[in-house]
Amino acid sequence: MKKKMVVGILLGILFFYLAVRNIKFHEVIESFRSIRYVYLVPVYMTMLAMHLLRAYRWGILLRPIERIRFVSLVSITSVGFLAIMAVPVRVGELARPYLIKRSSSIKMSSALGTIIIERLFDIFSILVMFSAVACIIPIPQWIVRSSMGILALVVLGMIFISVLVLNRRRAGRIIRVLLLKMPRRLSLRIEEMIVHFTLGLELMTDITRLLGVAALSFIIWTIGAFAIYLLFFAFNFSLPLIAAFAVLVLVTAGISIPAAPGFVGNWHYFCVLALTFFSIPKADAMAFAIVHNFLSVSLTVVMGLLFLPFVKK
Repeated sequence: MKKKMVVGILLGILFFYLAVRNIKFHEVIESFRSIRYVYLVPVYMTMLAMHLLRAYRWGILLRPIERIRFVSLVSITSVGFLAIMAVPVRVGELARPYLIKRSSSIKMSSALGTIIIERLFDIFSILVMFSAVACIIPIPQWIVRSSMGILALVVLGMIFISVLVLNRRRAGRIIRVLLLKMPRRLSLRIEEMIVHFTLGLELMTDITRLLGVAALSFIIWTIGAFAIYLLFFAFNFSLPLIAAFAVLVLVTAGISIPAAPGFVGNWHYFCVLALTFFSIPKADAMAFAIVHNFLSVSLTVVMGLLFLPFVKK
């Protein structure tokens, strides 16, 4: 794990260097001076709405197992997102399953299953948006091909999970055969974990709820793009809404790879890259990236620290 953390930090340093290379810092300072700060309030409130909707969506994913109060969902989601941001290589993703196990009857493996479903819908939504962005701006073909390959894997993953859940008994028999050579206590433990894990995938058998979560995922990420669009006004950027989606897609892709705490470096480089596609000067793009990252990170920190005392230990 330490090696992965070092890799994330080194990548963050590399991306930050690439982001600030050939930038005149006095121009970045001038860009800060021209910010219309009144727009930061609706940007922050829009980001908060996105945060709350992500907590609500997780509750829908958990509902087939147990109905969790919205306040508890917000508390655990806030602390979990803080862990994701603070711990490199996204090890913090395990925080929410662990915390929901401590505050409910839901097993950690079941909660982990819901997190996987959640991430599949996030990736699917982002890649569909990326397809639209790729039709507008000249994104390198290797990135386009890689994204289409990932999209195909996500769709196959969803199909595999659906088949697995629908054929749980047959899958259980296959797993028991595979575990025969293991010590009985260990094999029973693994089998129990797999059973609880598949409970977390139960949503994939409910078409109505599945479509609802898919629609909500698109709404969540559209709100994220709208927050970026509002931030354009703070910097007096005359850019179309598609530019906000471009920033959202590339930043999300950038922070999905190993990164330093706070996604420093990754966030800035990919944000600057997206804005330069729309002819925004690099110094202005860097100032935007710094503010965008600060607003998102500060919201995560504030919400995480605010709800930390209320999370059952």
